[in-house]
Amino acid sequence: EYTIVQTDRLIYDAATGTVQFPGPVTLQDGTSTVLQASGMALDANLQGGIIQSVKAIIDADFTLVANAASRTDGRYTGLTKVVASTCDVCEESDVPAWQFRADRVVYDAERDLVHYENAFFDLFGVPVFYFPYIRHAGPSVERSSGVLAPSFTRSNRYGVAMRLPLYAALSQSEDITLTPFITETEGTILETEYRRRFDNADLLLTSSYLDAPRDRTLDERWHFVGEGTMGQTNQVRTQARLEVVSDDSFLSEFGYSRADRLPSFVVAEHYDRNGFWSLGTIYYTSLRADEPQRSIPFVLPEGEAYEIVDRSRRYGGQLALKASTVTLTREDGRDSTRLTAGGILERTDPTPMGIQLRTFLETDGDIYFTQDDPAFPTGPVYRIRPVAGIEARLPFYRNREGLAEVLEPVAQVVFAAKDDQTDEIPNEDSQQVDFDETNLFATSRFPGEDRFEPGARLDLGLRYERISDAGWTTTATLGQVIRQEDTDVFTNGSGLDGAASSYVTSVSLDFRDRLGVDTRLLTDPSGVVTRSEVLGRFTEGRVRLVGTYVFLRDESTTGTPVDRTEVAFNGRFPISGRWNGLAGVRRDIEVQRYIDSQLGAIWASDCAEVAISVERDYTRSENVEPTTEYALTFRFNGLGDANTATTRRQCAAQ
Repeated sequence: EYTIVQTDRLIYDAATGTVQFPGPVTLQDGTSTVLQASGMALDANLQGGIIQSVKAIIDADFTLVANAASRTDGRYTGLTKVVASTCDVCEESDVPAWQFRADRVVYDAERDLVHYENAFFDLFGVPVFYFPYIRHAGPSVERSSGVLAPSFTRSNRYGVAMRLPLYAALSQSEDITLTPFITETEGTILETEYRRRFDNADLLLTSSYLDAPRDRTLDERWHFVGEGTMGQTNQVRTQARLEVVSDDSFLSEFGYSRADRLPSFVVAEHYDRNGFWSLGTIYYTSLRADEPQRSIPFVLPEGEAYEIVDRSRRYGGQLALKASTVTLTREDGRDSTRLTAGGILERTDPTPMGIQLRTFLETDGDIYFTQDDPAFPTGPVYRIRPVAGIEARLPFYRNREGLAEVLEPVAQVVFAAKDDQTDEIPNEDSQQVDFDETNLFATSRFPGEDRFEPGARLDLGLRYERISDAGWTTTATLGQVIRQEDTDVFTNGSGLDGAASSYVTSVSLDFRDRLGVDTRLLTDPSGVVTRSEVLGRFTEGRVRLVGTYVFLRDESTTGTPVDRTEVAFNGRFPISGRWNGLAGVRRDIEVQRYIDSQLGAIWASDCAEVAISVERDYTRSENVEPTTEYALTFRFNGLGDANTATTRRQCAAQ
């Protein structure tokens, strides 16, 4: 540590061993503290003394202005009649966004702690809290126990409410936050968050507890989430999560979550350049009123492995082996087990004409066991799924001044065995099928193993990409699947039913990550649009806009189509000065009903942030009523946060 003094004049008193600085003086103590004063009288070591009309700047962020100060042992600085803040004060406005006003302040430079006596806390010049004594950490302290900034909400479900977080740093790798959530009509909820970091693991425990809720039949309401990871890169990595709740509506009623199913799982996994393996279990807690918990399957075990065993083409190409298994157990309903093993042999070769040829052979063998369902046999059901094919790509490339273009037609011929065991195998993992440009050339479009695409087919696609020096990037894909005959394995409306699939189209435009439009379209052979998606985004300075449009045409087997059309918008935009507005809305066009909406504003400077918002959730069910929630939150940079100010220090009036 070192001390540097800058002054025009000093007086050294040899008899008393003191140094007087009668004029303006600046004292820099190490790299963290700067004292500016109209005068000082210090000892010979510059570690103690009296300071007049002082301004202390700590870690270039936190400023204290006082009538007088005393310095002791180079560690403690005592100040009287003090104003303290991380906000800059300028000629346009002498009122910072927030400040402490105190009769006395002691700054402990060694521990970077600020102690206040008889202090007021002001927001924009208005006193809002009084403290006989309070302390907080300086800007350089990353973690320090204490009270965090409160937040305020109002909801038609629980009335006016306040959260007051209490943070405790238990050790260098462990902390806990206790938050009383005080509501007007439902009592007080105690929220907890416990975090712990180990050498190669981390743990997070969160919970909320409401005892003796008012006007409720339940004696207590609560929820708990525990999650953690263990392992490092190139080693086995284990993840675990446990989530439970007292009743179906607790999470949504108090704004914790809108999820209607809660996953709990344990999974261990390992990845390397040749493959991966994973093994785990998962269980869902259903919060849906029309879904009995006893019908939800418990998955144990669920395992998968993939390994490239040869890259040298000694078998004619790259050879990989794979295996998977899953067992589903229900309290009420079907139990099933699947065992799968197989291999993939593929190679890619260029031809003299520039065509890239990829040939592949894939074979899987399955064994199924089913119980407690008379629709399926209980004994083992065996199935072999051989698939072979060839894929040809012919990219055309053109490069002109300031412009590069790629046009690539793709054709893939696939031959697969017939699926004669469909009626003997339950469909647990392949009920929802999505057809788009990402799986146009997949071996099977089913997401799981219980169903596959039999027969012969031709997958056709055309891909285009355009990149300009001006910053525009355009990509487009058009494709269709043509089958030898209708296999009748896909449902109506999936886009894959019939001998000829729907046309899948995607177009993306991007300009320097500032403007972008992504579109997807699914059109049946007769020209009817069955699915369309549009995502637009725009970013320019403080303006950020995102809009989406989704249309889904439901061709149900009952003959009663139920379409779904939804639009959504979210935006952030400047209002005036430091004020930014937030807005969002989601609406179901088919039934002319809003799903949710938000409106808010944020005032932000280098030293503080204030956010006000109102949110409306229009969801209605047996467990949840529509709700409107108002919120007011604060954030004060520099009160125990290390380098949280991300903008240039400016006056609050700018």
